[in-house]
Amino acid sequence: MQALQIIEQNDTHYVDSREVAEMVGKEHKNLIRDVENYRSVILQSSKLSPDDYFIESTYLGANNRQTKHYLLTKKGCDIVANKMTGSKGILFTATYVDAFHKMDEHIKQQAKLYVPQTPMQALEMMFKAQKDQEQFNQQMQQEITGIRHIVGIETKNWRNDTNKMLSAIAQHLGGGAMHQKVKSEAYKALEEKGRCNLKIRMQNRKGKMLANGATKTQINKLSKLDVITDEPRLIEIYISVIKNMAIKYGVDVSQFEI
Repeated sequence: MQALQIIEQNDTHYVDSREVAEMVGKEHKNLIRDVENYRSVILQSSKLSPDDYFIESTYLGANNRQTKHYLLTKKGCDIVANKMTGSKGILFTATYVDAFHKMDEHIKQQAKLYVPQTPMQALEMMFKAQKDQEQFNQQMQQEITGIRHIVGIETKNWRNDTNKMLSAIAQHLGGGAMHQKVKSEAYKALEEKGRCNLKIRMQNRKGKMLANGATKTQINKLSKLDVITDEPRLIEIYISVIKNMAIKYGVDVSQFEI
């Protein structure tokens, strides 16, 4: 899986529209359409230039055909992110801002090291910069892979996926008692965002089960996740809560099949 790599051309940094499309879960052709719409709007202002946001380019696609894509500046990424809603928009924004910031800091640090005095020193500096760039891209790939795993939770397998995520968070925080603590944090956040009381919902559900002839064992097995299952709205909120917790605690969940 490719990382969000920063491309440098003429002292300007860009990201590839293909990688942006993959990160935000959109078909590349649809992102191209959106970008071209943005460019057409920007052209309406004499004070703005579309090339400050999006640079049209090509790459060698299927059957060795030249295929169009765009290079996005940080300002271009801002425009794309501002049109997005929900967790994917937040995650994309956080990721590209972090990537551009790290690249800027990296360049500043490299510039402070030393100015080459001979052609040999300049060559050595170039090779070192290439090596550092590879390490930087590898680091970003690991971070973005983790975020994609987090975003990848689907409603279909939400119980299994969120349980794995909570376990990973608890282990990241030290294990043991943290398992119960992170569950409590998740349920509390769900109640606040969903404006619900899981305890009361469980009591009501148990009452209905008893009235319908359920056994004591069946009633005792009822969990808060069972109550959440009753309402699709709560499922979506709970998934969002778990995603935010994983990002908050910086959990690497790439080891899981999520």
